[in-house]
Amino acid sequence: MLGVDDIEIISKFVLKFGKDKQMPRPLRSKLCSLCIQPGAIFYRVKYLEDGDWVFVCPQCWEKVSQNNPFYVYGGTWKAKKK
Repeated sequence: MLGVDDIEIISKFVLKFGKDKQMPRPLRSKLCSLCIQPGAIFYRVKYLEDGDWVFVCPQCWEKVSQNNPFYVYGGTWKAKKK
């Protein structure tokens, strides 16, 4: 059951963000499949002959994409969605 304090918090939230506005999204996170570093932008790629799709950071992407006949680009992942 909601208490008076809960109702106050909800009312303040509705006033601040409006009834029709969406709540702000939390910042998403992911780790590079190769160097295990966190980042805000990753590239979905295959870089081995029978490899699976993986997410790599821009630094690792440069290494796996150059002169690689098995390299396939599959899109860009961003921590902040539009």
